[in-house]
Amino acid sequence: MVESEESALSTRPVAHSKFPLVDRNAILQEFEAIFSGSAPSPNGCLSIEGSWGMGRTALLNAACLSAQSAGCIVLRTRGGTGERPAPFGGLLHLIEDIASLRNANEEVVEQIHKVLDRLQREGERNFDALGAAFSGLVLSVRKLGFVVVAIDDADQVDDATMLTLEYFFHRLDDQQIWLLTTSPARQSGAARW
Repeated sequence: MVESEESALSTRPVAHSKFPLVDRNAILQEFEAIFSGSAPSPNGCLSIEGSWGMGRTALLNAACLSAQSAGCIVLRTRGGTGERPAPFGGLLHLIEDIASLRNANEEVVEQIHKVLDRLQREGERNFDALGAAFSGLVLSVRKLGFVVVAIDDADQVDDATMLTLEYFFHRLDDQQIWLLTTSPARQSGAARW
């Protein structure tokens, strides 16, 4: 049985939770202001940190819904659990998300091929070239709308993906592109104000 485009897109991760977010309204309002453009935030990294079970993923899901409601294009991946993740696994998942966009045009498809070609030819040997190719891809997607790259459990994403994203985000200008991550708190036991 062949899936329709509608049902194929519905297999993408859905941002929802069966449990309501408690005491997160202020944070969600900040995300909404950033993604809607009502708060000055040209681009950057937004990090949700906390211990296991504190609702990081639920907050990320709510932030992604807020971004989608504001018209942003949300690209998602997550770190794996258990075994060592495959190199570029997270990056390939982001590329799959881009390829599934309904309004992906010839330029986006061409940029996808450039990134995949770089991965195949050079892999981890040349992060500058790969980062530049991935930058071209995301900037072509940016022409379709503001972009949020959401990474759940970023601490468990493969190093090759994170190095590629680091290259990309260090070279952004005023593009309305955000990296949204979840990870454990950097300092365990630190007081929260």
